[in-house]
Amino acid sequence: MRASEITRQTRANERRFRLMASVLVALMLACAAATVVTFLTRLVPAWQPWYLVGVCLLVSLDTFYNHSRFKEIDLFSREWLIAVGAQLILLFIGLRVVIGGSHGLSTFWGEVSAGWREFLNSFLSVEYFIGLGMCILTWLISLGFAGLFEEMGIDAELIRQEGYAVTPGENRSPRERLLHLVFSVGAILVLLTGLLRLDFRAVQGGIWKDAVLDVPSFSNGGLSTLLYFLLGLALFSLTHWSDLNNRWSINRIPSPPGMLASWAFYSLLFLTLLTALVSLLPTTYSLGFLASLGYLLNLVIYFLFLVVQFLVALFLLLMGLLSLLFGQEPPVEQAEWPAFQPDRLLPEVAPSVATPVPWVEVAKSFVFWGLFLFVLVFALVQYLRLHEQVLQVMRQRPSLTWLFALWERLRFLWKRAQKEVGQAVKAGLERIRPRREPGWSMGAWLSLRKLTPRQTVFFYYHALLRRSSESGLARHPSQTPAEFAVRLDSALPEAEPDVEALTGAFIEARYAPQPVQPEQASRAREIWEHLRKLLRKKKTD
Repeated sequence: MRASEITRQTRANERRFRLMASVLVALMLACAAATVVTFLTRLVPAWQPWYLVGVCLLVSLDTFYNHSRFKEIDLFSREWLIAVGAQLILLFIGLRVVIGGSHGLSTFWGEVSAGWREFLNSFLSVEYFIGLGMCILTWLISLGFAGLFEEMGIDAELIRQEGYAVTPGENRSPRERLLHLVFSVGAILVLLTGLLRLDFRAVQGGIWKDAVLDVPSFSNGGLSTLLYFLLGLALFSLTHWSDLNNRWSINRIPSPPGMLASWAFYSLLFLTLLTALVSLLPTTYSLGFLASLGYLLNLVIYFLFLVVQFLVALFLLLMGLLSLLFGQEPPVEQAEWPAFQPDRLLPEVAPSVATPVPWVEVAKSFVFWGLFLFVLVFALVQYLRLHEQVLQVMRQRPSLTWLFALWERLRFLWKRAQKEVGQAVKAGLERIRPRREPGWSMGAWLSLRKLTPRQTVFFYYHALLRRSSESGLARHPSQTPAEFAVRLDSALPEAEPDVEALTGAFIEARYAPQPVQPEQASRAREIWEHLRKLLRKKKTD
């Protein structure tokens, strides 16, 4: 597919995706700025720079708005320097006006009307440099997101389809890098949120018992950090839709006009339900993580104790039976009846108010910590997938061999269970699905990984036929594969060895009874890549 064949609907969907993704990222960075501002107000209670949240939001939106325009200007050219300089000057002055206005118009006017030395001293304040640093950091992060959105477009996907790299030296996909960027910023926010729940004076004095503050979950940066991750989930959903839209466009599958709106609606509905679930989940349990673990271990210990008691009782019973065989009678204890004593009326004692742990609270604790550990393991797996070098270093340590063996065993069991469940569901659906007409079929995605080596050879040979037809070398229905190969050899003399090799592989896979080896399928793919370049060159000529 060429860039000129991209439809207007695809371009419109791409513009809508970038608009919605840019707004989501701007809101995410505003939430991140809110967490940072909360941390700053904790360090300096007399300073309340909440205006920085709005400033960072505007800086992010402006970055996304001007990104496409700056890409049309040559880097470090005169026009580029003028445009960037004008933006920076407006940012410096606008930030100073906002800071001055936050202290009151009369105070700001007094600073402006004073001498230039006094104004310069008040202009270059610590508050101004902190705000400027947050704005520059927001600008850089927004540029990173804007570049990733550019690489997720249909034009960049066509470049990757041709075998070229959009970003030299980068092997990861744009979605993987976006995931890494979102979680990198989120890790810093989680760290700041954790620090906001500490009493700094108690920590400084070494009083670790009272170091953790008992604050509501959504206070001290909790709400802004939670909103950051929820908006990040919405962003991941949009990027998944963009990836699907690119595939549909390349395969010339029309996309419904209202699909993006429906996708966004259901994503927001899912996030709303998720937010409601998070807000309803209790976080101040009577049982903490260690207490819940201890409660579970106590149950296990009680069960083991019952098993030991049963074994001891069985052993004593066997010993008693053996003693009867040797003529010894087991000792019989004479019960002694206590002397009669009249009951004494004891003063009534008020029953102590016990605080038993109900089973509902225990279940909530187990569910919460189970979900927490699941999310933690999932995040760790995603991190190790993004950092293969860390995984390689861990594999080289002999002390961790058992851990990787256990992980591989769990993966094998999980895949087998998933396969069996999928087969059971598929069989159930086949039983309840109505019978279709013979001529009716449903299109499906073609995955080369699921093809056998024989099917892979068929696929690349038919791809050669399709690309040859697009280049003006269509195969006649009456031609055999060998006759068509002769025609291609005459039109493309430099491709004669590759044409003969791919044709021979197809004939062998089509008519020979012996199985096709994976090496032959890989060789067919290499030959096809070379022939595709030659046919593309032939088409442009």
